[in-house]
Amino acid sequence: MKVYVFTDKNPILKNCFQQENVSAVLEKVAETTDTTDLAVAVYLLTNSSIWTGHLVTEWLGPEDFHHSGKRSWAFIRSFSTPEDLPARFKLIRLAFGLSRRYGKSTVLMYGWKLHFGHFADNIGYLFAHELHHFRRHHLGLHPGEGEQSACRWALQRTKEAGFNVEAVRVHRRKRAKVQSNICILSSRKPKLLQRVKLAVAHLCPADLKELERWVYQRRATLEVKEQDK
Repeated sequence: MKVYVFTDKNPILKNCFQQENVSAVLEKVAETTDTTDLAVAVYLLTNSSIWTGHLVTEWLGPEDFHHSGKRSWAFIRSFSTPEDLPARFKLIRLAFGLSRRYGKSTVLMYGWKLHFGHFADNIGYLFAHELHHFRRHHLGLHPGEGEQSACRWALQRTKEAGFNVEAVRVHRRKRAKVQSNICILSSRKPKLLQRVKLAVAHLCPADLKELERWVYQRRATLEVKEQDK
């Protein structure tokens, strides 16, 4: 496994942010995983408190190091490409804001409340989360498992490696889905109506017959609702 640590504006980093310490944390987490072909790019950003990770599921070459289809990772293009990249490799990206404060809890969008005692605990957990995805997509160890399994495995792995991470599930209330009818006024000829007509123009007779049956049922349902008001 190769670890590359990038810093914006080349700030003078504290000891805990130095490359050898970051590499040591990641290597400790990865002890139970075959990371022979893996490269990890760690971006330490000043004046930011973000922390996010991303696994690239395809094999890459040095020319692909800065390629990303996600707009949120566009900032990586401002950093140089490492000269010692292998001809083919797999990649995990981690981004950390150096202004993060520890001793505070964070609630993930996946419904987990996390508490980290230190920077090393934070980066260790995030790397473990992305490492689970790596193990699934590249090593075939967790077929079919998604974000929730990655959260659970990351918690277990970081604790096994001796990091101070606490996590509990948080039950969030689901938003009720609001259904609304789309009203198209043919006299105005909106773009949506034009798109519908264009799609219908390419249907075969059997599809048109099925669509006619569906439209009839839809109109009947709406008429019943109007009568009940």
